[in-house]
Amino acid sequence: MAGAWLVRQILETGRWSSALVEAAMRGLEGPWNRGGDVAESLRAAIAWSRRGEDWLDERMIPPGDGGWRAGSALGLAVAAALRWPTDLGKAVEKAARISGDSDSVACITGALLGAALGTSAIPRHWLETLPRRTEIANLADQLAAQREKTTESRAPAAPLPASPLFVIGDLHGHLDLSELLLAKVDAHYPQARIVTLGDYVDNGLQIPALLDRLIALKAERPERFFPILGNHDLALLRALGWPGQASDPAWYDRWRMRYWDPDLGTPEAYVAAELKSFERKFPPAHYQFLASMPWYYDDGRYLCVHAGLHPGPIGPQRVRLAQKALPAEKLFLPDALREKRLAMAHDPNWERVVVSSHTYLDGQTVWVAPQRICVSATSDHGEGLLGVMLPEQRCWRAAGGQVIEL
Repeated sequence: MAGAWLVRQILETGRWSSALVEAAMRGLEGPWNRGGDVAESLRAAIAWSRRGEDWLDERMIPPGDGGWRAGSALGLAVAAALRWPTDLGKAVEKAARISGDSDSVACITGALLGAALGTSAIPRHWLETLPRRTEIANLADQLAAQREKTTESRAPAAPLPASPLFVIGDLHGHLDLSELLLAKVDAHYPQARIVTLGDYVDNGLQIPALLDRLIALKAERPERFFPILGNHDLALLRALGWPGQASDPAWYDRWRMRYWDPDLGTPEAYVAAELKSFERKFPPAHYQFLASMPWYYDDGRYLCVHAGLHPGPIGPQRVRLAQKALPAEKLFLPDALREKRLAMAHDPNWERVVVSSHTYLDGQTVWVAPQRICVSATSDHGEGLLGVMLPEQRCWRAAGGQVIEL
């Protein structure tokens, strides 16, 4: 019960911490009325994880039998997941190397960190050698789609948000333009929610200052400001090694060759001439902000994503976005964040209006179709910054020190 509860809480909240384990202990010792043995194992797991040791110590988790009983199996898995919370591969490997019921402990560890980190955290060489991988992935997509369909058919319609939604296209280091749009929104729609559609880095002159401002906005307006990730931002993260720890020269070269306008690369904004220098100078706060950023925003009426979605069920696509799943090809990014042909792809049967930017629409500001809106990515084409107010589809452009309505 405690293990299933933990996985559900991680999936629903997106958080994994010792505080969640402590809540499970309170449930075991209180309303769940399941006795204190498992709670004792979890308590020991928290204590062990804080010691910073390199190998799981089976004797430290009651009853000390290496996972052959429920309490020690869950306790050892929790200990591994708390000790290495951002490294699924290491945590599962450490769990699998105990002398007790190693396969059970490793499976539970993978379930906990898989729920917390998503499939992108699975080591790539594991996936490459996984038998019948394509069949497993297809089955997972079918199950996700079926769950989505069943949940939506049974549940009452969720109330739509009452406040308007202002969606801003690719920012690309243009703090001045984003501040103009923000001031206009605050003056006319003080309760509006704001979504920025990604691409904060590359091709602009104010990248560090823009990221500082976005971090401050999220702290000031946690329930009204929702930044999501773009492909330029993800390329930066991949160059710095995300989701692993070591930077990636191959990704850095791809980012440098394919993403930067002349003299407007992000490393230049941080006075870095090459990868190692950029790795040292890029602030941890900026990295954490981008790495923790969701890949989509969904309020029940509008689903905002950087590039777009493929026609067909939204459910499986949204699951992969929530999991931050990367393509199998190392130097590729997910279609939903990268593929420009999705800018005008739409499906009249979608249960959401999909809103994106990413693509420059020559001669157009906003493209609208049934269940689809695309805001032209104009900021790095010298045409200012666009934003659209929903549901009324009121469009503003910030350029030349002013904001005009289109």
